[in-house]
Amino acid sequence: MLPFLIEDETPRDLRVPGGPSTKHPNGATGILRLLIAAWDRAQARTSLAALVGSRKTPGDAFPVGCHEFAIVASDDSDEPVKQRLKTLGPGPLAIELDAAARSDAELDPGLARGARIRFRQA
Repeated sequence: MLPFLIEDETPRDLRVPGGPSTKHPNGATGILRLLIAAWDRAQARTSLAALVGSRKTPGDAFPVGCHEFAIVASDDSDEPVKQRLKTLGPGPLAIELDAAARSDAELDPGLARGARIRFRQA
């Protein structure tokens, strides 16, 4: 269920381009949240709390720097959650990108090679 994480220690200005290359045509300005599908909400909370170094399980959202992991469980009404769990089991479900210039929307999964990518205004 847990996502693969790395922490880059290289200074940001050496690994992230500046200038016009920071503007994406779709309006995304960064990653807000990774949605993680889980069979058992309580177990997922415990696992994610351990992953991010939290001693308590605050709820279904776990801050990681300026980003967030959020649990979506099988008892949620979202059909893609249930389908993801049936076909692939627990794990990353979708990513939400910050797109202040866009309204909330989801990219066509067919064009995103099956990935669920949503835009959300922070």
